[in-house]
Amino acid sequence: MLAAPLLAAPQKVVFDTDIGNDCDDVMALQMLLEYEKRGLGELLCIAVNKDNPFAPKFARLICEYYGHPGIPVFAINGGFAKADGAFVRATVEAKNPDGSPRFPLKNPDEKFEDSVRGLRRVLAAQPDNSVVYISVGFFTNIERLLKSQPDDISPLGGKELVARKVKYFSIMAGGFVPDDFSGRRGDKVAPEYNVKIDIPSAKYVFENTPANIVLSPFEVGLRLRFPYASVMHDFHNAPENPASFACHTYVYRIFKSTKNTAELDRYAWDLTSVLYAFEPQFFAISQFGDVKVDDKGVTHFAYNPSGKIRYLVLEYNPATGNPHRARDIVNRLVELCKGSPKK
Repeated sequence: MLAAPLLAAPQKVVFDTDIGNDCDDVMALQMLLEYEKRGLGELLCIAVNKDNPFAPKFARLICEYYGHPGIPVFAINGGFAKADGAFVRATVEAKNPDGSPRFPLKNPDEKFEDSVRGLRRVLAAQPDNSVVYISVGFFTNIERLLKSQPDDISPLGGKELVARKVKYFSIMAGGFVPDDFSGRRGDKVAPEYNVKIDIPSAKYVFENTPANIVLSPFEVGLRLRFPYASVMHDFHNAPENPASFACHTYVYRIFKSTKNTAELDRYAWDLTSVLYAFEPQFFAISQFGDVKVDDKGVTHFAYNPSGKIRYLVLEYNPATGNPHRARDIVNRLVELCKGSPKK
C-alpha cells in the first residue's frame, strides 16, 4: 500500500515593509497572516524599513490583533521616510471616548531590534534555500543585509547568508512600461516610489543580488484596485479592526483632498508581491534579465539569459485591452484580507 503524499510545508517568508506610507502594506501584512492561519505560510519576521517609531509599533499591533503576537518585528535605524504619515501614529494613539487606548498594545514600550541584526539571526536559523524574502518598501534593509559582515550570529557575510537561505526575493518595485491607464505618467516611465526614495540601495541590490528577484512593477498594482467597501465592511470586525481603521484613515484623507470617489479604492501594489509568493499562477512573468537604475530612479530592464531578475505581467485581452484576470485577482485579494483573529 502506498503511503499518502505528504502535505507541502508552509512557505517560510520574511516581510520587509515601509508600513505607514500607504495602506497597501497593511493589507499585504493581513494576507501574510491569513496564509499563516491557513497553514500555507510561516511569517518569520517583519523588518520595517520606514524610519519612524510608530511603524514597528503598528506592525506589532496588527500581528496582535490577528492572533500572532510572537512574530519578531525589527526596526531600521538611520533610514528614510521619518514622517508619521497618515495612519501609523493615528492608529497606535487612537483613543476611546473615555480616553483609554482604542487599540491597546500588550507592550507599548517594546524596544525593537535593529532590522539587519534581526534579519541575520532569523535567516541563519532557517534551512538552506527555504525562505522567500518579500520586500514592499525601500531597499535599505536589503542592501545593509547584503553588506553585513560575519558576526556572533553567523560566520557568513550577508551575501553568502542570503545566497544560502533565500529562495528568491519577491519585491514590489520599479516600472517598465508607461502608465497608459491613469495618465499620470505620460509617455515615459517615471521613477517608482520604492526605488526613488533610496536610489543607491536599489542600484546596489539589483547589481549584487545573490538570489533571483521577481519584481511586481508599478503598472501591475496600478491595474488592480482594492475596493474601499471591503475595507469598511469585509475586514473582521470593521471598523473596530485596527487594519480597517488605518486603511480608512489613509484613504479618506486622500478622498477629502481630491473629492474623487475613485480614490477610495486603493491600488494593490504591495499585495501582488505577497500573492505571487503563494499563488504565482495569477501572473505571467518575463524572461530573466538585468535591471539598471538611472540617477533619477527610473528602472531599465534588459534581457539576459544569465540574469537574475524577472518581473510580473498581467496578460491582456486583445479585444478589450484589459487584463484577463484582474477581477479574479482582486476577488482573491479581498478574500485573503477579510481574515479573522487566530483562535
